[in-house]
Order: sequence, then C-alpha cells, then structure tokens
Amino acid sequence: MSAAVAAAAVAVEKDEAREGWGVVVSPQTIRRAVQGFAREVQGMKKKAGLAGRTERELAQKAKPMLREALREILQAQADGCRPECPVCGAKLENTRVKERSIRTQWGEVTIRRTQGYCPYCKQWVIPADVVLGLEGHTQNSPDWAEKMAYLATKVPPVEAAEILEHLTGEEAAPSRVERQVRRTGEKALGQRGRDEERALLPETRSAFALEQRGRLPKEPFVLVILMDAWMVRERDDWGDSEALRAQGREPQRWHDSKTARFYGIVSSDGHEGSRPSVAESGYVSTRLDAEGFSRLVWTEAVRYGALQATRVVIVADGGVWIWKIAEDRFPWADRTLDYYHGTEHLWALAQALYGEGTAEARQWFNPLKRQLLEKGGAPVIKTLRDLAAISSDLPVLADLERELGYFEKHKNDLDYPAKRQRGEPIGSGAIESACKQYQVRFKRGGQFWSRRWDEGLLELKSRQLSGRWHELWPHLCQPN
Repeated sequence: MSAAVAAAAVAVEKDEAREGWGVVVSPQTIRRAVQGFAREVQGMKKKAGLAGRTERELAQKAKPMLREALREILQAQADGCRPECPVCGAKLENTRVKERSIRTQWGEVTIRRTQGYCPYCKQWVIPADVVLGLEGHTQNSPDWAEKMAYLATKVPPVEAAEILEHLTGEEAAPSRVERQVRRTGEKALGQRGRDEERALLPETRSAFALEQRGRLPKEPFVLVILMDAWMVRERDDWGDSEALRAQGREPQRWHDSKTARFYGIVSSDGHEGSRPSVAESGYVSTRLDAEGFSRLVWTEAVRYGALQATRVVIVADGGVWIWKIAEDRFPWADRTLDYYHGTEHLWALAQALYGEGTAEARQWFNPLKRQLLEKGGAPVIKTLRDLAAISSDLPVLADLERELGYFEKHKNDLDYPAKRQRGEPIGSGAIESACKQYQVRFKRGGQFWSRRWDEGLLELKSRQLSGRWHELWPHLCQPN
C-alpha cells in the first residue's frame, strides 16, 4: 500500500472511531473498502494503459469504497436521530427498525431507520428520512434523483438514462428516469401553486416580495416583462383520428404554450459609451389558458421586482390576449409594441399598395420604417391618415383602414426614440429566444405530449432557465 493511501486509511479509521451524531461508528467495513481500493491502485500501477482508460477504470474501482462510505455516514446520521416526531416533537410510540434501500451514482445503499407512531399527529413517521431529505417512497438518492431530473430538462428520459450510464457507469433505466421527472415536476407545480397564492393575496404579497430581495439589483432598476407563445404538439383525442375525420373534423394536435421572460435593467453609470446592465432573468411557460398564464405572470413579476422597480415595461407583439393581461395586471406599466411587428404591418401595407416585393413598395416602406424608429408613431399615423383620406375610391382602402386602426390602437406604445435613449428594449427578441430554448426540448422529432406531463416538465425547464433549479433540492441549498 502506498504511503498516501495508507495515511488516508488511517485517517478514515480515526474519524470513524470518534463519537459523532450520538453514536460510535464501527470502522471495520469502511476500512476494508479503503484497503480494497488501495490494493486495486497497487495492481493498476503494474499494468500498462492509456491515461483515459486508467482514469475510467479508477473511477469504477472507487465506487465500492464511496458507496460504503456513503452508507456508513447515512447510517450514522440515521442512528443519531431521536425517536421524536419531526412535526410536533412528541416522543414516538411502538417504535421499530425498518430498512430502506436507495439507488445512488455508486450503486445501491441500504440503511436502517427507526419508525414510530406519533400519538398527536396520528401517523407513522420516520425521523431519519426527514433529516436525510429522503422524500416519500422514492428509491433514488436525492443527488441521483436531481441528476436524472436535470438531464430530462435537456433530453428525453431514454437519452438521459444513456448519458447517466455513460458518465457514471451506473445503470439508470429510462422508466426510472421518467418516474423521477414526473415526481419532480409535481413537486415543482406544488411550489408554484403556493407561490402563486401568496403573490395574489394582498395579505401575503408584501412578505412574498420581500423574500425575493436577494435576487434583485441593489440599485434602482426597471423591470422588463416580455410575453409570447410557441406551439407544442399533444395527443388530443388519441386513437380517434379516423372517427373525427369521418365527422368532418380534423384532430387538433398543436396548442399554445404561453411564455414570459422577466429581467431588470440597471441604468448606466453615466460615462460616455456606457450601457445599462441586465440583471437576473426569470422565465415561465405554461399550457394553461390566458387567465392561468396571467396569474403566473403576476407571480413571477412580483418575484423579479414589480413592486420594487422604478418602472415596469411590457414588450410584446400585437396579440390581443397579451395586451389584455397587461391592462388587467399591470395598468401602471409602460407598454412597448415590438418594433419589428410594427414594421411588418407597414411592409404588408406597402405590398398591398404597390405589389408584392416590388421596388416601389420598398421605396415607400423604407422611409416610414426609419421614421417609426427615429420619431415614433405620430408621423407614421399622420401619413396613413392622409393617405386614407385621398384613397376613398381605391380597392386598397380596406387595407389602409385596417393598418391605420392597428397603429392608432398602439399609438401610446410607439415612443421608440425615448425608449432607446433609456436603454430599454424595443423588440421582443429576448422572448423569442426564450421560446426557442423551450422548443429545443419540446419539439424533438416524433414527440407528442400529454397536458399534465408537459406542464410539469415546462415548470422544470423554467426553473433550470431561471437559475432556480436548486429550490427543488434542499441538498443544493444547504451550505457546506
């Protein structure tokens, strides 16, 4: 045995012999595991091999030692738990020892815990499971479960299982990954529902907002909210397609997944050439209807500082449902019509006037596009009004009136010069980018979704994009 490995084994034995968690841990099993690993290391020294192969083999040979170390540590922590109810603190009755096996990235680990009946809560409890963070009846260790769920926000369970096995050498069946993702999704939706209730109720809203101070800029900031939607394919009326078509009805598979993005803008320091900085971003996406989405947008807006921001800015295209949410939830907000959607309406009118794709259409369109950007909506609206007044007998009058009505409806949302001067966005590129990030996961070849399954995974993806993944896993939040 090398000096370094021998020293490590002695250190482990000393640590194990100390009294900790209320018990004395036997050093015998972990000692054997360390010694066995040391023998493996000695044997590998005598073999020739590529560095990559050696690294891979060493990781596999270390697994029994790590698994045994984990088992002994967890067992010591479980043994140190008093037979008291973790809810009310009452002494448990009818106590007995129960084993529990969990799968880890190093293999299966079995520990013994005390179970007892709480006479006040009227239920059987296992204090060690609460202390160790072992949820429900899951067979996955918390860290193994977290890895499964995280990978599933990137790729389907089959690929997640393949990646896990490739990286750790530990088999992870796709069905196990899928069950874990569903459980985690349900947990995330439960948290979301509780946050939503707190953000909506006046008596709890302020407390909820104050809890978010750590994620908000310390300087005065503007909160930007962007909303849009993308399409997800679901198994509507699955198996009934032929019957529906016989009735003259085409099955509807594609549905809106409404999405919002939130971020703060901190003003520049005033130096020449300096630009405003962007604070932490948040995301939410859902298959709920417009009312359900409205509640989620409000909740996340409160989370990201709507009640503390100096101003709230909403940027979106001309979707009626989006502006309805803006009016209902954020009547004080400054609204911005996505500049590029505005120019699309001008281009459509130019082609109606001069022909599709013609040079004349482009000549008419370019000055108005530049005018909209540099001077805002007022001069564009005046041009369209004047044109409508002299075109009463032309076939394009209906097109003119439609586009004029569009710009007049949004006349207060077109002050692009002022918004650009303040460093605020005038386009919805940030939300379109967010939608694409969701679509990378949800629009893979051959995928169909169910309503409940995609809602849970949408929430997990939102947590991952928002940097809030750790909120689902207590062991990621616990300081070292």
